[in-house]
Amino acid sequence: MSFKASYFAMVVIIYLIMSGCAEKREKKFRIDPGLEAQYNYFIEEAHHRGQLWGLDDLVMDFSSDLSLNGVQVAGLGGPDDNDTPHVTINSNIWETLSDCQKDNLVFHELGHAVLNKGHRNGMYSSGRPRSWMNSVILDNDDCVDFKGEYIEELFR
Repeated sequence: MSFKASYFAMVVIIYLIMSGCAEKREKKFRIDPGLEAQYNYFIEEAHHRGQLWGLDDLVMDFSSDLSLNGVQVAGLGGPDDNDTPHVTINSNIWETLSDCQKDNLVFHELGHAVLNKGHRNGMYSSGRPRSWMNSVILDNDDCVDFKGEYIEELFR
């Protein structure tokens, strides 16, 4: 066997040994029952648009004390300390929202946690946000009137 072939074989063997020794992260899947309807709706809309992935690693829960940099927020979405996609919703704000606004909030946070989307804070000339990935929760009329448009934009 030539030197190059021996070297290549050794690199492959070392890689296989090292990758086999890597600690595998345990996946978590836990959805608070109060968020199941919005989670199922999100999955249904994803499937409707041909995004047929299944989520087997996701945590969605409520917190009554949710803040970012000392400011109370409606929700947070992104990876937790173990890289599990995690959505937390402020239960105090949740109670004040309409059904459409609840969809808006959960889809927004899943946009961060699952779709890896950032904020899109642009506005139409009317003052209506261009995206559910806007940093504000839509007023109920805009949420209801333009819901399909917002969902379509989210999954693009």
